[in-house]
Amino acid sequence: MASSLPTRETFEHRFRVLPSSDDPHLVHRKALWDARGCKLSLDESELLDMPNDTLIDYLRILYLNEIDIYFLLNNASLIHSSKPIAYENPCNERKALFLARKLLVSQGASTQRVAKLQGKIDSFCQAANDVRISSEVEVSHPYVSEVAPKCVVGNRSSALGGGVGLYAKDHVSAGDDVIRVPEGNLRIINVYEAAADAEFGPVVEGLLAAGHHIDTCLLMYLVQIYKSGKLRALPPIDCFVHYLPSEFSGNLMEWPVEALDALGIPQIKHLVAQQMDLLWGIHRALPTGLCSSFDEELLWARSLCDSRAFSLEVPPPTWCPQWLIKYLPPDQSITCVVPGADLLNHHQRGQCGFPRFDKKSRSFVITAEANVPAGSELFINYGGLQNWEQLMYYGFCEFAQNPYDSVTLDLAASGAADGLHLDRIGTEHIIRRGHPTVSPRLWEALTSMAGVEHPEELEEGAVDSLVNLLRQVTLAPLPESSAANDWWKDDYGAVVDQGVGIPQFRSSQMALVDEAERVLRNMVDHDRKTRAAHTSGRGSHRVAKSAKKRR
Repeated sequence: MASSLPTRETFEHRFRVLPSSDDPHLVHRKALWDARGCKLSLDESELLDMPNDTLIDYLRILYLNEIDIYFLLNNASLIHSSKPIAYENPCNERKALFLARKLLVSQGASTQRVAKLQGKIDSFCQAANDVRISSEVEVSHPYVSEVAPKCVVGNRSSALGGGVGLYAKDHVSAGDDVIRVPEGNLRIINVYEAAADAEFGPVVEGLLAAGHHIDTCLLMYLVQIYKSGKLRALPPIDCFVHYLPSEFSGNLMEWPVEALDALGIPQIKHLVAQQMDLLWGIHRALPTGLCSSFDEELLWARSLCDSRAFSLEVPPPTWCPQWLIKYLPPDQSITCVVPGADLLNHHQRGQCGFPRFDKKSRSFVITAEANVPAGSELFINYGGLQNWEQLMYYGFCEFAQNPYDSVTLDLAASGAADGLHLDRIGTEHIIRRGHPTVSPRLWEALTSMAGVEHPEELEEGAVDSLVNLLRQVTLAPLPESSAANDWWKDDYGAVVDQGVGIPQFRSSQMALVDEAERVLRNMVDHDRKTRAAHTSGRGSHRVAKSAKKRR
């Protein structure tokens, strides 16, 4: 049976610095490396021959996704042989910076060179360092001091959504451990701990033998831990429960259908329905009596893992029951919940490195990659997620500050693909919030459909049609106000609007279209003026030549 948890980035992928031969986009990456003036390398030591800025861009290109490549390929205004890539994707840039530092240190680069790169990292992470502690919590659990001695638990400002976070107690230097959690005694909650539990181990063995996924075993073990007075008395579990939200988590799978409709993003409702169907299927297949409440146990555990779990490469410990080995996935990527580490919040420019499992010390480790002053919040990064994806899995979103928000336009489905060369340009195009908002390939599609050669020749109606299409696919109209549609507001309205704000979310989505419209119209106007000036210049040149001949 499949896992009910979302796919997470694997350990090996996080730390790869050389291209993979099975990369489906390798040919496009080669083109981008050539445009940036990078030589494709198959040896880590060769990467040190590149200047820092070039090395960072080499690693950025290595981790560009399909959408990034769509915007950058053949885009000379963004990628140039002698200039850093001008493309807004902080998660991609952050990863490249951290990997570049790791590479320089591992290859024995000079102290001066590493220091220069560290300065770039500190500058990049400055926005995260600017988030300061509001106040320390009244009662801090002592377990946090044990696993994160350089940190204190502090209250977050209401402007950041409230809650708590981990803050630097004193100055934290790049390379310092922010948190280090040794394995054992439920410090790292995973299927190994579940299988080794004297009471719950037989349940795990039975579930796996019946075809359940190891993540289902973890979900059920989290329920067991929460219900067990004996296990809750353990320091890591007591700490974990101490900081858990006591009310509505904000995870969209806990929302009423009518509230999902009010968000106006049809794919959210579809995805939630898919995930709920999967969970109900798991619930029906569980042994009788194991899960007494779908909402309060299985859905609760799933929501908890969505927002607090890590996917780590964790080899089986020596105390792992032998019967478990045959059920483990080949890559040994294991979902883990780590009390204490779950207090680290998300920031696009988070100063902490990628969570990892140190196999030598058998410990969960998060290290600072930037220098962090005392009183600043310490952040990790959840990845380049759109607002609706953040809502889906974490119960929050960044609204207008999120550069990953995008809208996909299917020009063929809209009936607007007449005359479009499908094999060369394609019918699917993307508008994004980050810079650049529009790809040159969309310009190609528009001019091809309009039967003109240059964007400045586009009539206003062509841009109007595109903007209207954007508004149609970006946000569905609000459901009509009625007792049937609005019943949820009495029970859920306050917490939904406190954690998310449906009007704010809808406004944020439409702001993306407004920005796209502004960019489109400005580009058409700019190209029109440029072409007019160019034509006028050629006309003046011809007049001057004629006058010279007459003389």
